[in-house]
Amino acid sequence: MRPKKIVDPSNFTEHKDRFGLLTAAVQDEYSPDALGGKTTFTAVVLESHVDINAPMFESVGKKASTPKGQFKFRAQIIDEPSPHAIYPDMLDPDLVPKDKRRAQREKIKQFTEFYSTEMSSYKAPKKGDKVKVELRYNVHGYNLFQGEYLGPVETSGFSGNGYRTGQGSGLASLFGRGTTVPSVAGEGGCGATEGDPGYCSWSGCTKQYIATWNSSAYPQWNGTELRNGDLEKTGMLIKDAKSGAQLIPPAMEDFLKLAAAFEAKFPGKTLRGSGYRSYAGQVYQRMRRNANKCGSGSKTASGASIGVAATPGRSNHGWGAAVDLKSMGSTSTQYFKWVNKFSKNFNFVFGVSDEHWHIDWMNFGTQVGGVVRTPQRSWTTAGQSDVSITLA
Repeated sequence: MRPKKIVDPSNFTEHKDRFGLLTAAVQDEYSPDALGGKTTFTAVVLESHVDINAPMFESVGKKASTPKGQFKFRAQIIDEPSPHAIYPDMLDPDLVPKDKRRAQREKIKQFTEFYSTEMSSYKAPKKGDKVKVELRYNVHGYNLFQGEYLGPVETSGFSGNGYRTGQGSGLASLFGRGTTVPSVAGEGGCGATEGDPGYCSWSGCTKQYIATWNSSAYPQWNGTELRNGDLEKTGMLIKDAKSGAQLIPPAMEDFLKLAAAFEAKFPGKTLRGSGYRSYAGQVYQRMRRNANKCGSGSKTASGASIGVAATPGRSNHGWGAAVDLKSMGSTSTQYFKWVNKFSKNFNFVFGVSDEHWHIDWMNFGTQVGGVVRTPQRSWTTAGQSDVSITLA
């Protein structure tokens, strides 16, 4: 066996040289399979972003370009295990004495620099934000110098060690409160989805919203992570056989009350409708609007108008908090007018403009800390002031 060369770290006077030596030594012994070839990670932003006017950090299979609004920042990967495990623990320079801030900023320079790309969120993150990033990987290990920024996970409320802090700045505290926001997909995106062309801004779940259930009214699900269109494993989806609706339990409770009142008003007629829509279902609905690239329009390739569809991963159907009603007819029917007048009594409204079939559960936003907004009033007043329309 060839003897290994021994180098005395005390020969180096600069901190960065010592760290460079340690990094090289660890990488020399590092097993490429330690993280299983994983490339997508969660990280905490360590500094304010810097706007740059340089060729975009090129994504795999994508041609580099120079769009407006490009930026870069450094961040610490907090997943376990982490390719940043050999790096020093981070402290926010703003939280240490002035005479030590320069040293802290020098430490920041040792972390990976992440660049925005054509697959990134268009909005730059702030220091302390929790984000999703990607590293390049090959048989020799990871490129820890430069990586790609994919999008936000949580707004400021995390320290460099990944612990929650108070709102905004403050000392790290495992029991503090952070703020969950609508976000991109989690670990590695969602992979291939049938119907996803792969080149849209929302492809691969990059626009998928994520929220955490945090409810005083329904605390039994508190802490449950909800990924829009991916609720099957949460245990929070229930289906009503009579109406056909599939919703989260609190929304279903209110919908069944609305359906019972509807049936009492119109004997023999059942309030039917769908509810939850998976991410794949949202992609399908989006791509039906194929007159425009990536389903951004409201018409099919033949020119037929079918209305707009939400960006996959952002539909209220994906929260199990919306229902597309059947047999409503137009806005002039007695059924629509009744529902439009009294559905708010049961926490539902016609929340999408010009859609006389789509009702949203008004209370969803408050159950996830207000980070998702749900409609609070109908887009039309049809029937609402008609005194001849009674509840029963």
